[in-house]
Amino acid sequence: MDTGQPDCQSANGVFQGLLAACALTDCAGACCLPDGSCIETSQPGCVQDQSGEFLGLTATCPTSVCTGACCLPEKTCVQTGPGSCAQFGGVYQGRESICGDECPVAMPTAFTYQGQLKRAGVPLNGTIDARFSLWLSPTGQDPSDQVGGTLLHNGIEVANGLFTADLDFGQNAFNGNGRWLQIEVHGPDDPPGIFTTLTPRQPLTPTPYALETRGIVVTDNGNVGIGTKTPTSKLEIAAQDGLAITGPQPFLTLRDTNGGGAVTIGNSGGNVGIGTTAPNAGLHVKKEAIPPGGTLALEGTTHTYMTFFPDGVANGRKGYLGFASGATYDISLANEIPGGNINLVPGPLGAVTIGPYYATAGEENLRIVRGVIRGSGEILAGSGFSVVRTSPGYPDHYTVTFNQPFASMPTVTGSVEFPSGYSIRIVVSTNEVLLYTQLPDGTWADTTVHFIAIGPR
Repeated sequence: MDTGQPDCQSANGVFQGLLAACALTDCAGACCLPDGSCIETSQPGCVQDQSGEFLGLTATCPTSVCTGACCLPEKTCVQTGPGSCAQFGGVYQGRESICGDECPVAMPTAFTYQGQLKRAGVPLNGTIDARFSLWLSPTGQDPSDQVGGTLLHNGIEVANGLFTADLDFGQNAFNGNGRWLQIEVHGPDDPPGIFTTLTPRQPLTPTPYALETRGIVVTDNGNVGIGTKTPTSKLEIAAQDGLAITGPQPFLTLRDTNGGGAVTIGNSGGNVGIGTTAPNAGLHVKKEAIPPGGTLALEGTTHTYMTFFPDGVANGRKGYLGFASGATYDISLANEIPGGNINLVPGPLGAVTIGPYYATAGEENLRIVRGVIRGSGEILAGSGFSVVRTSPGYPDHYTVTFNQPFASMPTVTGSVEFPSGYSIRIVVSTNEVLLYTQLPDGTWADTTVHFIAIGPR
């Protein structure tokens, strides 16, 4: 219709110019439909009504190509449109692409056999029919020894005794074990239907094993299998004895090309890295803490914990950190070695460093010193202090000096071991405690004393 440019564009039209007239203008052009066919129609009729590709007002169907190469799953190729290609489950290579180098080609499983025939010592000339079969052994006749079916080739030309035949027993015929080819021949002058079996069977050389090289299989869709004939991914390894990578500096790196990090297993130091290609520990995990997983996530149904085996796994579990059972909400840190302790040692491993040691749910950073002192001044229990007994003298007492003074005045409690009227008097400072024991009559006397000192570090 004749109209202005704004009205034309609002109607999804193509404006032909101010001097153009409908009577002199052809508004149709070539339209490629999804099935690869072509019609001439307007741009809205092509795109909106037919879901096609409009090639322009000057394009015509006789001069336009509406098909392209469609690579099918079975590695074949057809010329069609994008819609039909999608229905076939193929991959469309684009309009005007041509079947040829566009699609990957499946590796053929056939191989060429060349042989020589002689009759009475004289090379044969003429045409023969031949049957070919594959066997597990050079002489076995049990039908179960035959691999695959029997191939019949009629009309094979023989010149001066030489002939060739293309044989295809399929990919599964070769698994790395030996194979022998049996050939039966019907010569030019032989009675109909009579085949002569040639002896001995011919062992196959490694050439056909390009399809499967000692256990390596490449399927038609490009999957590689090692130890399996049916790989379901680009590389599948089925190994009962594990996977071994050896060398001066053996390692395996799995890298995410989208920037998701890498996993490196093994290097010159035998370390394993997850998220880093330069692990500096036996297991080095590098990842920014992203909730809820964090850097390292352990997930279990009944037990979720890390275990430690200082004497080896064979000696049983020696320690663990985590949830000891599925019925608890508590995290446990356990040492199962008889007589072993759980020590919180700050600073470098093995260094004698002071603090910090924080008690669970403690409001202060405290430490505890406790002791049992015999009446003679001998330390019966406890550590971290020394004792001097002052006796005879007035009054008799014990001076307890802490190896490490408290940061400020500790709280000290004490008791005597024999409750027959003894009392105890305590004098406290930051570095020592004076313990006085007294009889009911007010005299000072020796007895076994217990004390506990709790104070800030």
